[in-house]
Amino acid sequence: MRLVRLLPVLLGVVVLIPAAASAQSQLGGNVTDDTGGALPGVTVTAASEALIEGQVIGITDGTGQYTIINLRPGSYTITYDLPGFGTQVRNDVVLASDVTLNLDVVLAVGTVEETITVSGESPVVDIQQTDRTEVLTRETLEAIPTGNSLYSFGTLVPGIRTSLPDIGGARAMEQVLMYGNGAGGVDTTVLVDGMQVNAAIGNGAYQMYFNPQMNAETSFTTSGAGADTQRGGIRVNMVPKDGGNTFSGTGYFGGSHRSWQSSVWNERFGEMGVQSTEQGDARDGVPRIDRVYDLNSSLGGPIVRDKLWFFGSLRDWSTDLVVLNSFYRDGSPGVDDNRLTSGLMRLTYQANTRNKFSAYLDRIRKVRFHEHGEGDDIEDASQKRRPILYYTAGAKWTGTLSNRVLAEFGFSANGEVYPIGYQPQVEQTYPSAGVETCLRTPCFPAVGSAQHLIQTAAGDPWYGGPSGVWTSKQDDRLGFDEYGSNRGSTVNYPFKQNLIGSVSYVTGSHNVKVGFENSWSRETKTRFSNAHLYQSYGDDPNPFGVVVPWIDATSNRAEVNNLAGLAPGLIGAPEAAIVFNDPTFSRTDVPYDYGIYAQDSWTIDRLTINYGIRMDAADIGIPHSVKPAGRFTTLTDFTLIPEADFPQFGPDWSPRFSLAYDAFGNGKTALKFGFNRYQNAFGDSWADRYQPSLNDQEGRSWNDITRGADGALPAGCDRLAPLTGCPDPYGTNGDNIAQDWEIGLLGREGFGVRETDRPSLELSRGYQDLLTIGIQQEVRPGLSVTAEYRRRWFKNPENRDNVLRSFSDFGDPIQMVAPLPYVGNIPIYNIDPAVRTLYDEVDQNFGGGGGFKNEYQGFELSFQGRLTGGGTVFGGWSMDTPGTSWFSGGGLVNACPLRRENGDNPNQLRFCNAFDYPTPFRHEFKVSGSYPLPWYDLQLAGTIIANAGGWAGYTLSETMSVTRTSNTYRAPWWNATNCTAANNCVMGQGIIATANGGTAPATVGTSTYSTSVTMLPGNSVKFPPYWIQMDTSIGKVFDLGGRVRWEVRVEGFNLTNAGFERSHRSSRGTVAGRQSGIFEYASTINNGRIMRLSTTARW
Repeated sequence: MRLVRLLPVLLGVVVLIPAAASAQSQLGGNVTDDTGGALPGVTVTAASEALIEGQVIGITDGTGQYTIINLRPGSYTITYDLPGFGTQVRNDVVLASDVTLNLDVVLAVGTVEETITVSGESPVVDIQQTDRTEVLTRETLEAIPTGNSLYSFGTLVPGIRTSLPDIGGARAMEQVLMYGNGAGGVDTTVLVDGMQVNAAIGNGAYQMYFNPQMNAETSFTTSGAGADTQRGGIRVNMVPKDGGNTFSGTGYFGGSHRSWQSSVWNERFGEMGVQSTEQGDARDGVPRIDRVYDLNSSLGGPIVRDKLWFFGSLRDWSTDLVVLNSFYRDGSPGVDDNRLTSGLMRLTYQANTRNKFSAYLDRIRKVRFHEHGEGDDIEDASQKRRPILYYTAGAKWTGTLSNRVLAEFGFSANGEVYPIGYQPQVEQTYPSAGVETCLRTPCFPAVGSAQHLIQTAAGDPWYGGPSGVWTSKQDDRLGFDEYGSNRGSTVNYPFKQNLIGSVSYVTGSHNVKVGFENSWSRETKTRFSNAHLYQSYGDDPNPFGVVVPWIDATSNRAEVNNLAGLAPGLIGAPEAAIVFNDPTFSRTDVPYDYGIYAQDSWTIDRLTINYGIRMDAADIGIPHSVKPAGRFTTLTDFTLIPEADFPQFGPDWSPRFSLAYDAFGNGKTALKFGFNRYQNAFGDSWADRYQPSLNDQEGRSWNDITRGADGALPAGCDRLAPLTGCPDPYGTNGDNIAQDWEIGLLGREGFGVRETDRPSLELSRGYQDLLTIGIQQEVRPGLSVTAEYRRRWFKNPENRDNVLRSFSDFGDPIQMVAPLPYVGNIPIYNIDPAVRTLYDEVDQNFGGGGGFKNEYQGFELSFQGRLTGGGTVFGGWSMDTPGTSWFSGGGLVNACPLRRENGDNPNQLRFCNAFDYPTPFRHEFKVSGSYPLPWYDLQLAGTIIANAGGWAGYTLSETMSVTRTSNTYRAPWWNATNCTAANNCVMGQGIIATANGGTAPATVGTSTYSTSVTMLPGNSVKFPPYWIQMDTSIGKVFDLGGRVRWEVRVEGFNLTNAGFERSHRSSRGTVAGRQSGIFEYASTINNGRIMRLSTTARW
């Protein structure tokens, strides 16, 4: 094992300390006498019921400054004591998580104790830290209407966006990414009690389903995280409940019903293909809740008072949703039904005055019964996610070695097992006689042989059964993404562990922290599918007259056939077989991803300097594996790729520097500046790039007709008129089963094995530089306003280069006539067929120059406040440039230099510089709050969120996919206006063939099948409509005596019934009615106005 792998372990042995962001907050300030002189040696005691140890003590240094760290959120009594001076006590000091609270105190000479009560008036301006953090308490989250998920909580915070909207908990069962301020979801760090619990998949972008009753508070840091954090995106820290010296508990039940909501349909959605009886459609395809319920209970208290506390929670949660334009075969709305159950236990043990231990386990079981989209046949093609097991766990030791030295050590883990498979009625049996491999299609077994007969309708159903009934299919004519069955059965096993350690040395003016964190993970994946392929059909009518028998004239699938006067269930003409390299098995490892850091917070009078340095290193591993033989691939024994072939990242250095200045010395105005470097996320996705045993697929020609030995249709055989001139020696033409002798040529050498993707030996990790400039001002006691400018640069980008290909391998462009409302031609460069299959792709860092840049800019004005009478309010307005990707982050990009450097595809030069096109700033406004009304123990709460650019604030690009042979110029996008002889356009003729002088070229773009062309640049001025969501709730509390309180609450979500598309298809098809006149076809839209009833008991 290399020394670099041992380094984190050696550090752990030497230092015996954990790193990573702590879950605790800190208290600091300056103690002087009444003449202004500094008082060293003052004993400062912070006591709270939130601490199992009862209290934490600090001592002022020679400058009179003190800092107390390792404090849990809660209400504190702070005592200042120095012989010869009067003792001062501050009661009801409220300390939130992940903040630094500044309390300056003046002690008078004498022996009389003075008590000052400042309940509810804790400082609201952080004059020492520059990070932007929003803390949401348990009380706030229970009052404000949300979806009761971590992601819906993040939605409330200015600057945070999520990849899915969650109206009333409707989408809380789906994996949701949080991102913002130019950073992507992959840059988000999720912590429980300061310990990382990011999942292994997607480089840690996807998160667990956390139990909301677990947390006392949840903090969201949107900028300026210190050296103890590797990633530069959103940082979420959940501070769990410990229990306490008093038994307490909560029982919650809430839910919604299909009859408690409004339809969100509007005319725009009608144009985008959303079916509704309001516009005369036979069926209503508007998405809505079918049923949602959430039963959640918790209990905590002492096992041994002041020694051992426990906290536990149980949850049973279900969301059943009607999917957009989704219908069962009988016409009833299609439901995506889900259920999640979980159990949580946490223990906190105070061994003695200096040593505390805590541990927790959160075990989750989820079943998704009919996962599908609007293009799927629910009965047979929906996926069933069988009982999925998730867990997160953590254990932590905290050692108070002295009044100045604190050590921590922690271990955390995130594990998942999620099988995704067929519905129970879909047959999935491996052929009893085994599968004869056809490595290079087409293959021609002897007529009447066993291999011939087993692939026919009367043969083994694994190959398709009668009319291919068990094979997955995609059909443009019927608008199906999947029917027959889904694409395959998979099982994933991602597991990730984390070890953290740190030691802090605290004086009054310095808070020095050094530490490390190390993560290691593995992910195992398998896949097996019926027939090892799926069949694809175009928009032309099936020449063999094949129909789907259960589609009638009232079905939304029959629209095109009804217009043409044909049988409602007539499928499209066979075009392609998308073949898989199943069965697959692979495993990827991250042996280590560690960081070592040192940082200090140094206070000099009114100036606090936060500075630090972090070093990161990481590596990947691919264990030995064997892939069994399949229909299109042979048995493959993958030897372990030599370690020298992998990029071993590091050392990568990340300096951190920020300043906070108390402008007037009164703690009410703080000027802030920060410039910090963060490394890009690392995880199993890196290893997936180079794992030779990959899940591969490839489109090959298939027309349900026996092919010639050259893989082409026999001379004189017309795919649209196959009943004459097309030989049928096997008797299988038109049987709707893709046999080995009907599938066209192998598309590329090495199919099913990743042989060409490799990293440059000099490949290094990308990073981000973040500049922040801000001011925080106390407007009145309890209310602060923060203004912050942010600019993020993405540096050291990767550039994948196929070294066997260059621009010279493409011919002169053919000119495709642009569809309306665009004018002119779109150039398409087609690759030389002799070069198309040559691949030797190298991942390398961009050499620089040429004007490349990837930049994000944003500005945020936010506020946080406590209202007179006990209410809270927070929110803000932000404006920023649209990001490149909600997953990976980014700003506006000039990618032209990268694409010219590798020279792989001249088609990629179209719209490659986003700075050449006007891109307006996005605007977002959020405000949330709660307030106890003065009548009848009522509490009012709500939130308003407004976004330019729909939910995610994205711009719309428009692309069009065209095939080499089948797509034709047709209305409504080509007509006498733009399709004329002058521009070489003929209605009804092939688009690519016409552009090529009347003959279909051998390739289109870089493919033998299809290519996509872009109508608009990715960062264009085109946004989805402005979106506003308003949620509110009103609750009534009943005091039942004996410390028991019961609350009943009515909540309304999306009160304005605002409709917006969560996602859309910007590509345009060529079937009249399939795509809309505004170029967009809604894939998913939000739910309408929803009411939820809930009741909560607390004791």
